[in-house]
This record gives sequence, structure tokens and C-alpha cells, in this order.
Amino acid sequence: MLPILEHEAGKKRGWLDKQELLDFFAMGQTLPGIIAVNVATFCGNKLAGFWGGLAAVLGVICPSVIVITVIAMFMSALMGNPFVEKILFGMNIGVAALLVSAVIEMLKKAVVDLVTALLAAAAFVSVAFFGLNNLIPLAVGLAAGLTIKWRVKNKIGSRK
Repeated sequence: MLPILEHEAGKKRGWLDKQELLDFFAMGQTLPGIIAVNVATFCGNKLAGFWGGLAAVLGVICPSVIVITVIAMFMSALMGNPFVEKILFGMNIGVAALLVSAVIEMLKKAVVDLVTALLAAAAFVSVAFFGLNNLIPLAVGLAAGLTIKWRVKNKIGSRK
């Protein structure tokens, strides 16, 4: 989703820059619900207020609902068909490639120095291997980011 959004809303239409989109995507991941709907709400709201957010949400939801409804109507006839199973397997590979691409793009933007690299690595390890609740690394990262920003703003620790 992130590469498509970046191309459509950023490069093609010029509605959002990469940093805004990355921020919207990060916020969309932390809120309950479908990430695509959350990001669409932020983007639409930024561009046209409440009605823009509503239109963006409907634009994201309606095509999926229509496609899923059509697929569900024919699903029982298609299940067990080896051709359909191969298509679905191929789609899984494509989705995995898009996810890897999105993660790489997010890392390029979010990891800018040693501190952010260490925070990102610690968050990944704590959630992936130790089962820590996602909110804890999020809160630690927020606190660290605010602290670093405050220290830079107040020039604490500089040798001038």
C-alpha cells in the first residue's frame, strides 16, 4: 500500500510529500482498524477536511467490498481448482515483495542515525522475539524522540 500511495498521492498528484505520508502511515498503524482506511482518512482530511476524509474512506472501502462480494459468490466453485490455487500462491509472493519494499522505504526515512537504528532494532527484537506489546516500544520511541528533540532545541549536551 505504501508504494502505491507514495506514487499516487505523492509523485503523480503532489498531494503529500514522503514525510507526511510516512507520518500518516505510522499513525495509521498505531490506531485500531484497517491501516489503509486510517491512512486514507488522514490524507483525505488533510486535503479537504471532514468530507475529504469521508470520500477517501469510501474510495478505499468500496472497491474491496465489491471485489470480495463477487469472489465470495464464486468461491465454492473455484475452491480446489489447481489453476486458482497457483494464482493465489503467486499473489502471496507479490504481496510479500510489496511488504519488503515498504519496510525498506520506511527504514530509509525513519532510521537516520545510530540512536534511531538502535531504537528500531530494539523494538523489532522485543516485539518479534520476546512478544512485547507493540505499545511499549512505541511509547519508548516517542519518549526518546521527544527527549532528543527537546535536547537539540535547548542545545543541551553541545560543546559550544
